[in-house]
Amino acid sequence: MLTNTNFHSRLGFALHSSKKVNQLSEPNVDVEFLVRLIQLKKERGFNLLYDNYSAAIYGIIIKMVTKKDIADVLLHEIFIKIWQQINDFDATKVKLFTWMLIVTRSHTIEYLNNDRQVLNCQNGLFAISKKDDFCTTLTKKVQ
Repeated sequence: MLTNTNFHSRLGFALHSSKKVNQLSEPNVDVEFLVRLIQLKKERGFNLLYDNYSAAIYGIIIKMVTKKDIADVLLHEIFIKIWQQINDFDATKVKLFTWMLIVTRSHTIEYLNNDRQVLNCQNGLFAISKKDDFCTTLTKKVQ
């Protein structure tokens, strides 16, 4: 079983790997076997997933955010999300790689939108987020 410590250390090691970033093709891996390993929370499943898909996922992230430090954090968060939500994957509807790209794109867009909300709040322009009481309070004080 992949523990939190092993997961994070594996992720830390892999973040600094020298794999090509622009690889965007379905890896040659037994997807059904891989998904089953991940569902069982086996470390081998995570290792296979990361080794086969991280470069392509990172390539998508870096094109969207352009900053390496942010891309590294997002890659970490996305693989955690994939690990936790693997039961949402349905092989009858979509390929694993496509599903992972959807998760990646959604998570990265969410980050970019939240980042803009924080900037808007800090600049005093307006509050977009209903859940951010500080931002709403700040806006009321400015008016």
